[in-house]
Amino acid sequence: MTRWILCAVTAVMLLVSCSAPLEEAKNQTLPPEVLASRGKPAEGKLPAHTTASAAASRLNSRIEWVAKTVVFGPRTYVRQTGRPQDVVERFTATPGTYTITVQNGEGRWGRVSSAVIELNGERILDPSDFSKQTDKIVKEVELSADNLLVVQLRSQPGSSVVVTIESDSMPGISGAVVDPQGRFVEGATVRMTFAGTGVSHSSTTSGQGLFSINLEALPSEGHFLLEAVTADGLMYASITGGVLDTAPRANALLVVAPKGDGTLSGRVLNAQNAAVPNATVTVAFAETGFVASTIADSTGSFRFTGLPLQGSLIAIAFDPATAASGNLASFLTASTPSQTLTLLVKEPARVNDGLTNGDFSSGTLSGWEYEGRVQVLPSGQSQGSPGSSLKSQSASLSSSCGSPFYGLVTTRYNDRSAGFISQSFVPAVGSDTLVGSVQFLSDEYPQWYGSRYNDSFIVYLATPVGTQILSQGNLNGSSWSMGSAAGFNASAPEISFSADVTPFAAKPLGVPGKAVTLTAVVWDVGDSLVDSGLAIRNVRVIDKNKRNYYASDAFIYPTRQEYVLPPTQLGQGVWVTFKNMNPLPVSLDFTAQYSTEGKQEETVVLLPGQQTTRFFSVFGQEPISWTFKGSVSDAVDAAFISITYESTYVPGMPPGGCQ
Repeated sequence: MTRWILCAVTAVMLLVSCSAPLEEAKNQTLPPEVLASRGKPAEGKLPAHTTASAAASRLNSRIEWVAKTVVFGPRTYVRQTGRPQDVVERFTATPGTYTITVQNGEGRWGRVSSAVIELNGERILDPSDFSKQTDKIVKEVELSADNLLVVQLRSQPGSSVVVTIESDSMPGISGAVVDPQGRFVEGATVRMTFAGTGVSHSSTTSGQGLFSINLEALPSEGHFLLEAVTADGLMYASITGGVLDTAPRANALLVVAPKGDGTLSGRVLNAQNAAVPNATVTVAFAETGFVASTIADSTGSFRFTGLPLQGSLIAIAFDPATAASGNLASFLTASTPSQTLTLLVKEPARVNDGLTNGDFSSGTLSGWEYEGRVQVLPSGQSQGSPGSSLKSQSASLSSSCGSPFYGLVTTRYNDRSAGFISQSFVPAVGSDTLVGSVQFLSDEYPQWYGSRYNDSFIVYLATPVGTQILSQGNLNGSSWSMGSAAGFNASAPEISFSADVTPFAAKPLGVPGKAVTLTAVVWDVGDSLVDSGLAIRNVRVIDKNKRNYYASDAFIYPTRQEYVLPPTQLGQGVWVTFKNMNPLPVSLDFTAQYSTEGKQEETVVLLPGQQTTRFFSVFGQEPISWTFKGSVSDAVDAAFISITYESTYVPGMPPGGCQ
């Protein structure tokens, strides 16, 4: 059966809000050549609501692939002291064939050596199925409308298993339409259009903002555009996805935003200057996080209308047929509401077998492709910056943990408008999550913050089914401080990014994976007179099944109460799984805090019964103290949410270092 996977196009992490321009630099003398080219700094300022936008959106359109529908679990069972006890569970399901998965403990830490599991009076797993070397057990089972599960652990106290029961999902897509505040939108029209064939399917959201499009069969290949328009036609959202042999169904969140007066059009061309038909084009506004997508026609032409006039943007093109991609920076303002672009895409020069030298630990750019001025620098050591506009405090990226090197992408010392670094690779067997961090750097004059000279950066992952935006930002939408790495005059906070690469990883028994391309780009927007840069470090792929990891019990709490998990010793990476146990959708504001000032925030929208996982990470010495908080913005009476944590560090383990 042909299955599909859908690519989420979302800004996973944006830089925090704009602070006042650097007061120390306001009175700096501006070079004559800059004044001659740009005019006075007061000219070309963006609207006040744009330059002051602190609220980089935590809520963005996204699509998540669903290979299975979970009907029970994941539930953690821990062996207690004393005689082995039966734990009895009752649950309902649609009668049919399902798959039970038993994850044995946290790596070799806490695995059981003996257990018995019964389902509806039949023993499905006995002691001979378990040992300290058993990692995971997967087995088909038959479920009835009402089911009885009995779990008995016979190993040493403290050992544990995690049990999940799931089924194949019906082909199609389900989801919700919300406004930027997370309020569910009734009466919106949702349309799914497949590129190439033009076949479309539509649905209208219910009173709870929900929609569902069921398909009798899936096309063997092809990308699609998913759009939502409110009943009054004033708000709109769009996102692209694609077909692959991984999952038959998806959950989608469409965040509609007011239509603007901006227009962006152009063509997508390949390295031979030929048109690229059916290319997906994604536009990301670096300051606000607004994202829109479309699909080019048979001549490679594309057109966006109704875009917001929110300053600097980056357009990314992706060719589904060849996995070639490319990008270009531009801007839309009240004085320049329309732009025409030519987007050039090219295939990667080489594809590595697994991520290679992601953390630059070799001290070289081995494994990476790049353009512009790209270099590898020692952590903890800064480089002078000839011609800097401000006095650098020579601060540098911390070297307290992680690789002794980091990569620096910049256009300094030449007239290029952009610099980039990228790596194409096939995730290895067991690959789970791609992680890393970036820090935006600039020598731009604060007098031009809020103008069209709004240098930007973006980090994205091109996959076989489209583009995932991992991080983005610009001068306007960032909090700045004096001093930085590599001699730049100012820097924004260092932030983490992550992406799930499980669907593209190679499988056991020689089943090949699919190539993905990680790209980090920094652009001089408006002109190339003043440089900006992007430091990238500690890029790596986590395989949580090869390391010890901790799976907590499910924390269940009423939606009208604030949820708080007090400081807990966990690892660098934490997977948080949310399950909506409500008959209605729920919007949850969630904060993961790992230090006094360091935190990551996300708004999670859950469909009825939906389960989804978010990944939070920070690089440092394990264990790391994490605090989690959640509050439901659209509360439902007498309803509950389940939250489960998995981590690369098990409480009670010795310090894990910087792994």
